[in-house]
Amino acid sequence: MLDSNEYRKTENVSIYYLFWTFLKIGSTAFGGFMALVSVVENIIVERRELLNHEDMLDGISLASVLPGPVAANVVAYVGYRLRGAWGAVVTETAVVLPSFLLVVALTIVYLGSRGYFRS
Repeated sequence: MLDSNEYRKTENVSIYYLFWTFLKIGSTAFGGFMALVSVVENIIVERRELLNHEDMLDGISLASVLPGPVAANVVAYVGYRLRGAWGAVVTETAVVLPSFLLVVALTIVYLGSRGYFRS
């Protein structure tokens, strides 16, 4: 449970900050789910001190038993802890958006140049 000081700290986190922070994480973090989780922990727990280490470990444990990708579940947990349901939606969207846009762009390039790659 959050005490009053921790609650005030998370109350000041804006949705805009969450979106841009997790968009940057999604754009630059690579190497598997634990690499993404460690980047999230570094930024949210160690640099900004928005969550404590125990909360992050609880999120990792919960994400491990839930179905779906662990990294996505951890990101949603962090967003939920910081700003509720909207925080979870925003952080999840922001971390997945760079990969989604890259796949769409590569699909457009591939379909647009279909004749060039035939042998």
